[in-house]
Amino acid sequence: MKRALLMTVVLLVLLPGIAKAQWTFDIVSVEAYINDHKKQRSLLLARSTLEYSNKLLHEYSRKEIGEYKELNVDLDRYTRAFDVIDVMYQSLRTVLNVKKHLYGGQRPYRRLQETVGGLQRENRETGDASTPAMP
Repeated sequence: MKRALLMTVVLLVLLPGIAKAQWTFDIVSVEAYINDHKKQRSLLLARSTLEYSNKLLHEYSRKEIGEYKELNVDLDRYTRAFDVIDVMYQSLRTVLNVKKHLYGGQRPYRRLQETVGGLQRENRETGDASTPAMP
């Protein structure tokens, strides 16, 4: 014990004044250190809060993006279904229009045949051979 005390005294005498300052207890320095620690802690708390909210936002965004992609796939299916329905409807409308124009009146083929036959007779009478004979 005497030896440790002797070494401490020798070191304090031989060490420069800066090293001696570390052994003193300065209340102002300690309070400044505590105050700085509190400020740093509050900054770290604010930063961790922001990082956690950012993490939650990313998780929410990832989930919403996944649901958005699924929604787009479903909408694409419905769009394609409506496109197919539209094509079928347009085709049916076209067929019905053709049928209406071809078979609209009574005996349309007979009327057409009579009209073409009348034109052929007229051309024969006038001697115009530009219209071919109908079978």
